[in-house]
Amino acid sequence: MSARWQAMRFLFAGGGATLTDALLYLGLTGQGLDARLSNILSYGGSAILAFLLHRHWTFRAREGVLLSQGGRFVLMVLAGLVLSTLLVWLFATPIGAVPAKGLAICATLCLNFLVSRLFVFAAPGRS
Repeated sequence: MSARWQAMRFLFAGGGATLTDALLYLGLTGQGLDARLSNILSYGGSAILAFLLHRHWTFRAREGVLLSQGGRFVLMVLAGLVLSTLLVWLFATPIGAVPAKGLAICATLCLNFLVSRLFVFAAPGRS
């Protein structure tokens, strides 16, 4: 499958996971939970949905070993979570919690596609 087609699928499937992340985040912060903790919970919850969508549909990587892919995905999610939480932490006060989350979403989107394609769900023999 071409990188362009995978990118389109990634955006669509990732959009659903990102929407889940954003709605959870808004709900949690709306209930008064700290923005950083809300980000950790919403990001983690949406990661499960993203893994399933990307494994089965975006990259069609069902032949890969689930635990191996899952482990690599967890590493990617942790890197994205660190980046996302750092950006929320740095920018929630000066620009607001919602714009800070938007910035974090944009930054992690690019990171996650590249890491997913080249590391997490890479087809055997593809560099």
